[in-house]
Amino acid sequence: MKMTDLRVRVTGRNLDVGETMRTKITEDLNRGIARYSSSRDGDAVVTLSKERHLYIVEILLHLDSKVSLEVKADAAEPHAAFAQALEKIEKRVRRTKRKLTDHHNSEKEKGLAAD
Repeated sequence: MKMTDLRVRVTGRNLDVGETMRTKITEDLNRGIARYSSSRDGDAVVTLSKERHLYIVEILLHLDSKVSLEVKADAAEPHAAFAQALEKIEKRVRRTKRKLTDHHNSEKEKGLAAD
């Protein structure tokens, strides 16, 4: 694990989560967050559960930049539910980054003020 990776905790609620699923979740979540966020330090809690015929995946993401995000997805298969949740959390991180980015071109404004 690199210094900039998320600390991911994968738990199953009334469900046994295998080591391969834990590894896949950890790698995919780190890769997905790295794509959109320069601040990848933080914690993620992934909870898998089963209700009747649906697998439910909840992801709670707490980045060190004081951003907390939560998503939930369900599907008939656990891998599909995680894929949906991962897509949602990537979208939330991307949108949050866009909101926090300073869209003002301060260099241009300084140049205009000097003229």
